[in-house]
Amino acid sequence: MQLAERDDFVVSLWERVRPQLLGTIRTFGLLGLPAVGPAELKELDRIAGEEVTRLRRAASKTAAMVM
Repeated sequence: MQLAERDDFVVSLWERVRPQLLGTIRTFGLLGLPAVGPAELKELDRIAGEEVTRLRRAASKTAAMVM
C-alpha cells in the first residue's frame, strides 16, 4: 500500500485493473477464484522485480530522447 500511495505508475495501473477485478470478484466470489500457487507467486515476484524495472528504465530512456 505504501508503494501504491507514492507511485503514480502503480496508482494508474490499479485504476485500470480495479474495475475488471471487482467485476470478476462479484461474478465468481473470492472462493470461486483459482488459488495461486507458490510457483506463480515466485514468477509474479520476478516479473515485478526484474521486468517492470527493466521496462521502466527503457521507457525513461525513450522519454529522455524525445525531450
